[in-house]
Amino acid sequence: MKAKFSALVFFLLLLHPAISRSQDFNLFNPSNELYLFSAHDEGANAFRYNPAVLGLGHRLNMTLNLFLENFRGKVYLDETELMLNSGSFGISYRQFNDRASLELNTVQQLSLGLGFGNKSFSAGMLAEALWLSYDGPKEYFNTDEGMKFKFTLGFLIRPADFISTALTIKTHESIGTYQNVANKYTLGLAVRPIRNDLITLMSDFSIVPYYGTGIFDYNSIKAGLEVRLTKGLYLNGNYCLMNTPEAQNLYSLGLRFDFPNSSVRYSNPLSRVNNGNYDESYPYKSMGNHISFSFSSEKRNSIVPEKKKIIEITLSGSLQD
Repeated sequence: MKAKFSALVFFLLLLHPAISRSQDFNLFNPSNELYLFSAHDEGANAFRYNPAVLGLGHRLNMTLNLFLENFRGKVYLDETELMLNSGSFGISYRQFNDRASLELNTVQQLSLGLGFGNKSFSAGMLAEALWLSYDGPKEYFNTDEGMKFKFTLGFLIRPADFISTALTIKTHESIGTYQNVANKYTLGLAVRPIRNDLITLMSDFSIVPYYGTGIFDYNSIKAGLEVRLTKGLYLNGNYCLMNTPEAQNLYSLGLRFDFPNSSVRYSNPLSRVNNGNYDESYPYKSMGNHISFSFSSEKRNSIVPEKKKIIEITLSGSLQD
């Protein structure tokens, strides 16, 4: 039954219109989408990027994402996201404030995800509702205010303990912020060459085949490296090239520190952004600061020692003398 349902959803996604003249769904998220990869499991922080991770059956995970944007010499809290997942289910709420039009345009986004599978193969679906409101001229978005919907279908395949592959299909997506939206297809790969988390190599290749263009004309390439410096401390660096008429290079540098049941992540995306121009004559500048706080009921490897215990037993129900 599950296989038939997945095939039906996949078929409906492929029948989705190839292009939509609107810019309401394609606001590029510069904070966590630069370090997330479709084939690399980030727990609660990744199911909106690839819902197939919900099929891995994680225990309770909670994440709070904040993005502080540098804009015209000031710092603004432009993004807030709260994510929660447990077992096969995930839910998140995100609010994104866009100032590129010199007016405050707001997108509120509610995401619901469902996954099933095991450590070798998993699949997931994501439904998202977005509410649009903006103070500037509405032709900036070329769409009406109100509620919009988008969907994601994802697969995760792990043929060995050191390699992971992924396929995701998203509706109403684009390569760049100012491109029209269509279906977006992403192939992902993650490899641990020495078969542990000391070094992790990751990549994603995405295309948006607009009607009337070549299949690979609009694409993006993202590559990343994560290195474990010591137990619970990771350093990561990513590069993203968006091949569009206004081609844009993005870099991201960051680190993650794990406690036994929580973690803190920081990253700093860099781009040649100068009032909307991506000219190579401009130096790379910081777009802002992403901070992520996560809690997990699953134990993490950490340099921080846990409290020593002899034995821990959970009792429930009625106890008789």
